[in-house]
Amino acid sequence: MQLLESMIKIHKGKIEEFVEQYNIDAVVNCANPSLMGSKSNVDNAIHKAVNHSKGNVKNLKDIIIEKFEDECHTKKENIIRCRRGEVVITDGGTFCKHVIHAVGPKSDRNKGKNYGYSSSCVQKLASCYKEIMKIIFEYQDIETVAIPIISSGNYGFDFEYAFRIGLVSVYNELLDKKNEYRELFDQINLKQIYFVILDEANNYDKACKIYDEYREVFQKEHRAVYNSFIDSQRAFWNEINLYDEQKGYFAIAKLFRKLLIILRYIFGFWTWLKDIFGKKDWVLRKKTIEWVAFIKMFIPIISIMFINMFSMNNGLYVVTIVILYNLLDTTTYLIALMFLADIQRPSANIIRSLLMLIVNYIEVELDIMTLYYLVGKIFYSKTYAYGQLIDFIMGDNGNMSGINNLINFANKGIQFFFLTVVLSYFSNHMRARKFRDN
Repeated sequence: MQLLESMIKIHKGKIEEFVEQYNIDAVVNCANPSLMGSKSNVDNAIHKAVNHSKGNVKNLKDIIIEKFEDECHTKKENIIRCRRGEVVITDGGTFCKHVIHAVGPKSDRNKGKNYGYSSSCVQKLASCYKEIMKIIFEYQDIETVAIPIISSGNYGFDFEYAFRIGLVSVYNELLDKKNEYRELFDQINLKQIYFVILDEANNYDKACKIYDEYREVFQKEHRAVYNSFIDSQRAFWNEINLYDEQKGYFAIAKLFRKLLIILRYIFGFWTWLKDIFGKKDWVLRKKTIEWVAFIKMFIPIISIMFINMFSMNNGLYVVTIVILYNLLDTTTYLIALMFLADIQRPSANIIRSLLMLIVNYIEVELDIMTLYYLVGKIFYSKTYAYGQLIDFIMGDNGNMSGINNLINFANKGIQFFFLTVVLSYFSNHMRARKFRDN
């Protein structure tokens, strides 16, 4: 069976020369929304290459205008024929079989007071590569394709980040296709995908280095990711800061959403572990998250056992801080699921999501139980039997006073909160779902 790693190559040079020299079937053009060409390196070069190709009778502009005349009802040049993040295909004349026009997003870095890209801007760039792959799979006469690094020129994306997004997006689409048609994958006509890089500012070397970072993931044929936890949170912050008012989030709602991002930074220790252990591997990252969820679920039980066995009176405050941190980490994560659902795309597996919510609920209930135990130990010098702790979880709390009453009230609130989370989560996401790449 064909290895996915062998299907992706990096080539140094001018894309138009590479297509002509190696007789490539399809070339991706970094187009603008009108598709009428521009002064950018790739767009200008491909238009010239098609126009001046030996034996060609039509300019690329004319080919495009004719293709979209019925759809656009005009032959005018300055109209939108393709939106940002989308892709269309036209004939390539005698230069190549097809030209795939991809309209990448313009970088929205440095707008307002924040640096970095918004999550929607990044998703539009990833969408370009996904749509390119869909078209390639639809056209059975495409065996080889040359792809530039979209949006890394005049549109302002950093080359390394733009290449990382392109490499991961293309590979993941190949992997999805292989998993979908595993027995027939070797029969598809697509044989080679080339990322063609103009060698300026050592971009070729940078691309090779990034490829090497993903080589192990590609060899395992696991899904890959291009964003770390910090990258994702930074993109969410910029999305909120730049576009929330356009989405109808004003004043308190916008402030609350930004506060959630800050809290996820503060209480994100456990989430950071997926970057440490999972690195670029989507499968390992998901496994890490699941293991962390189960570990957090047992920390309260282990804490109570150790306190009882070793009389850890001096460590009670440390244990209390750990339990509170874990409780706030889980609850802020769940609140973010609801209030940042428009920018934090959900996991693709709804059964996994349901199981994780159950584990989260058990962990939070055990955290609350442990706080109930610790408060009794610290403030009232009282040690509860295991049966009394189980009664607390089950709601039979007997006579309670002071701080324990507040904990009991918080426990009831959390139970109601989890019901709200589940209803909100599934009402928002019971639709066709796609895998995340971050």
